[in-house]
Amino acid sequence: KPPEASSIQEVGKHDSFSTEKRASQEEEDMFYAFVILHAEEDSEDAVRLKSRLESISSTTGATFSEDFAVPGQSTFRSVEDAIENSAYVMLLLTPNFNTHLNETNADSALLNSIEKPHKYNTVIPLLPRANGLTRNQMPFILRTKNPLDEMKDRDIFEKMAKKVLDSRNIQRQKSVWRQAQLVKKQREKQQWLQEK
Repeated sequence: KPPEASSIQEVGKHDSFSTEKRASQEEEDMFYAFVILHAEEDSEDAVRLKSRLESISSTTGATFSEDFAVPGQSTFRSVEDAIENSAYVMLLLTPNFNTHLNETNADSALLNSIEKPHKYNTVIPLLPRANGLTRNQMPFILRTKNPLDEMKDRDIFEKMAKKVLDSRNIQRQKSVWRQAQLVKKQREKQQWLQEK
C-alpha cells in the first residue's frame, strides 16, 4: 500500500500547487482603471496623483512602484503587466523621466496602444503641478497627446480627469481584458496538462 500513500502525496502536491497557483493568479488578475508609470524619484508624486485621480473619478488606480514593481521580476515584464492590466497608462512626465528605461516604458505603452485597437488613445501624459515638463520639453511623440495637466485650474484638471476616466470606457477595456484572461488561463491549463 505504500504506492497509494505516494499517490496521495502526489495528489496533495498537485492540490497545493493548484491552490498556490490560483492564489497567485487572483493577485495577478486585478484590473485597474489606470496605472501611473513614473521615474523612481517621483514615487511620492505618483502616489499622491493616484489618490487624487481615484477620488475624482471613483475608480481604482495603480502606480508602477506600489503595484507592479516586483523584486526579482524583470522590469520589462512588470511594465508589460502594468500595461495589460490597466485601462489607461499615464506617464508622469517630470525632469526625472529622462532615462532610457523610462523612454522604453513609454514606447512600450505607445506601441501597445497602436497594435491593439481597444487600446487606442489610452496613453496619457500626466504633468504634476510642482515639476511637470512643459510641452516643449515633452518627448516629441507625446506632444501629440492631450496631457492631464495638474498645473491648470483645479476645475479644468478635474473635468479632464473625469472625461478620461469615463466608466463606460473602463468597462469596455475590462471586458476585453477578462476575455484575454480566460484565454490565457486556458492556455496555461493546457500547457500544465501536457507537461503532466
